[in-house]
Amino acid sequence: MNSRRNYTIGERAILVLGIRANKPYHEISRLLKKYQDKNYLGQRILNLSSYQMVKDKYLPNLTDEQVWEYIESPQTLSNI
Repeated sequence: MNSRRNYTIGERAILVLGIRANKPYHEISRLLKKYQDKNYLGQRILNLSSYQMVKDKYLPNLTDEQVWEYIESPQTLSNI
């Protein structure tokens, strides 16, 4: 798989939970790589700007139910 594939549900869960737990970018990236290797997924590198966007724009205004929906099926910022 190439780096342009969508994140899996598991990868989105790692990203969201890591951000909600105030984990730094490098720790989330490390766990994503470990998850990808374990599940034989092509490497999908977490872009720092994507991390910042999710942290600063997506998550601050989402309820737990909306976070669940984001993990299950992400929406564009304009739809939130």
